[in-house]
Amino acid sequence: MQVGGLVYWIGETGVDTTVGKILAYPAVDPDGVADYDVAEVRWADGEFEVCLLHEIAPVPDPTPEQLAAVAAF
Repeated sequence: MQVGGLVYWIGETGVDTTVGKILAYPAVDPDGVADYDVAEVRWADGEFEVCLLHEIAPVPDPTPEQLAAVAAF
């Protein structure tokens, strides 16, 4: 994972097509320590979430529409 990369959410039913952008990786845990199992993601709908790496998957070839959906972040 890399900052600025686009990701999909992996839910119980498989990969969700909602696109998000990694804002921070590794994320910093409440103790102030970098956690390499966690990334901070801003989703296209504006929601912010701290995700475990097994909960997200990289978008292999982002489309212009996907890039535009998260361009403001």
